[in-house]
Amino acid sequence: MPLSILRALKILTCGSLVSFPRGGLPSNLIFLSIFECDQLEALPRGNDNVSSLQTLLLGSCGGLASILEEGFPPNLIKLHIFGPKSCKPLSEWGLHHLDRLTSLKGLCISGVDPDLVSFPPKEVLLPTSLINLRIGGFPNLKRLSSSFQSLTSLESLSIDRCPKLASIIGEQEDHLPLSLTQLRIYKGCPLLAKRYQTGKGRYWPKEIAHIPYVYVGDFKDEAKADRWYLPS
Repeated sequence: MPLSILRALKILTCGSLVSFPRGGLPSNLIFLSIFECDQLEALPRGNDNVSSLQTLLLGSCGGLASILEEGFPPNLIKLHIFGPKSCKPLSEWGLHHLDRLTSLKGLCISGVDPDLVSFPPKEVLLPTSLINLRIGGFPNLKRLSSSFQSLTSLESLSIDRCPKLASIIGEQEDHLPLSLTQLRIYKGCPLLAKRYQTGKGRYWPKEIAHIPYVYVGDFKDEAKADRWYLPS
């Protein structure tokens, strides 16, 4: 089969993979998923020219922090980055290119920087096209930056394993983006879970009363739970 007709590529648990052959990714590739490739050092050079790629999932790879230095394929719709084998500060991940991804709708960043205190760091600009955002695995995260207020298209925000995060309101802000319709606070966020108990507490009406759907609990139990909605 000629590689030119390849649309999806999944690479899983390939410990001997260090790099890709010259020539880069197939020109018509739409979906690329790479997991548990301990020795992988980089994506093919010139991947920012792969205009067909819409979904890029990268997880548990050895050189993940250096993979993104050249920039992203320009037309990505979904980007997931999580669980590198070694971590650099998030500000050094090449994520300053993110705001160029004007088609990006879904972003998941998890477990990439154990020392991160504010998300996103000032070096990282999130694209205003984002609809779905999930962050997690930040053991020292204490606040969301004021840049969240610029995400005027954001509809869904999910947070997990951020034990020191006490509020989801960005710095110098008093509410979340008004476009937000879904908020999920999963396991490992005890301060958030306490702050946003179902319909209780003084923070509820001021910070999240405008959000139609709020879930606090284990993500495995969400499908079993009765979905409740705040009265209009």
